[in-house]
Amino acid sequence: MKIELDFLNMKNEKSFHTVFKKVMGFPKFYGMNGDAWIDCMSCIDEKDNKMTMVNIQPGESLDIFVFHIEYIIQNNSKLFLNFMELVACVNQRFKEDNKGTNLNVIVF
Repeated sequence: MKIELDFLNMKNEKSFHTVFKKVMGFPKFYGMNGDAWIDCMSCIDEKDNKMTMVNIQPGESLDIFVFHIEYIIQNNSKLFLNFMELVACVNQRFKEDNKGTNLNVIVF
């Protein structure tokens, strides 16, 4: 499965979480912070989870296609680095749980 993200729509941490909440279908109570992001994204392979509307099977990957990376690197490189750290944390959880699930970031 894949999702697409445009970093032109993510100028700061608040807009980053707003975009992800919409794209992933995070719940209304989503905390709009890194810990909440990790918790929600770590549930994408759990049947009937209530944390995200995007679901994959255990052992599958979610491909995150990222557009306009040059914009975010020039204007808020810390935001992109934080995003990559969040992805790494989720992938580490999957690895520790021996799920075989993975988040892949594909940059355009």
